[in-house]
Amino acid sequence: SSGINAEYGSNEADYVLPECIQGITETPHGPVTEQSFIVVIGTTDAVNENQVVMALLEQPFNFGKMAEEIRFICIVLCPHKTKQTKSAIQVARTYATLLADDRLRHNLLNTHSPEEFAHEFELECTRIHKEHERREKFASFSLKSKQDVLSNKDRFIPGKDLMNDVKRRLKYYLSDYIEDVRDCTSIQKIISTTLFLYFSLLLPGIAFGVLDSKYTHGRIDSKSVIVSQALTGVLWALFSGQPLVVSRTTIPVVIYTKIIYTISLNWDEYGDFFYTFYTMVGLSNAFCLMLY
Repeated sequence: SSGINAEYGSNEADYVLPECIQGITETPHGPVTEQSFIVVIGTTDAVNENQVVMALLEQPFNFGKMAEEIRFICIVLCPHKTKQTKSAIQVARTYATLLADDRLRHNLLNTHSPEEFAHEFELECTRIHKEHERREKFASFSLKSKQDVLSNKDRFIPGKDLMNDVKRRLKYYLSDYIEDVRDCTSIQKIISTTLFLYFSLLLPGIAFGVLDSKYTHGRIDSKSVIVSQALTGVLWALFSGQPLVVSRTTIPVVIYTKIIYTISLNWDEYGDFFYTFYTMVGLSNAFCLMLY
């Protein structure tokens, strides 16, 4: 510490904030500096290897302009002679990227001891490392799949794209449901979104079901629309490559159903052929989608 004091000064009168890194958020009114954390950078011969110290202040501290409410301080000290990839600026950028995450800062603020602080920070590093590995594997798999497509582009295989989509997404199906359920905030967002979509889709389903019942003389009613819409949504979320699509009945579908019922009356004036014809139309659409 004596070497560091001699190089940077130990008197309060000589205090000057050295080179540092802060986060910047782009807003409609221009860039805004993130004032909750600061990463201080320093190089000195008083240390033989990189040293990183982090502190969580009990109260916000004013470090001057654009740093008036600092709660997290990260000090990075590195020797003058070091590898470019391990230089002070590179190490500081890594820690600044971590602290720029609002969720991590929120979790760190709720810690009550240095051990909890270190454990929470280690969990975040582990999560980012796993995410990086997963992206690398996905990138390599995508490159391999692209090469396979180019090599087999002249070959016609029915359902090839569908099978490739399932193979590509198979190892991520479980993580799509459990990865984001980490804390109370995530669960709260999931519940609120589920309730919002439930009531947003229920009322149009009832309304369009009434129209279907009118146009098909009761062959399809609101109950049928709601049940089919629910089953379609569940099956789509479980087996599709993109489960974020909201499947629902729309006006064009209602009009198309009316046309199908009108055509079915040509074979049976009582409309009993409607279910058979409606099923044939659905199966033919599914066959074309699987084929192409």
